[in-house]
Amino acid sequence: GEELKQLIGAAAYIECSSKTQQ
Repeated sequence: GEELKQLIGAAAYIECSSKTQQ
């Protein structure tokens, strides 16, 4: 469960940061 949570969190973080940079 923790690994999946980290993967989802990382994906959301990357998506957020890429949206912020644009």
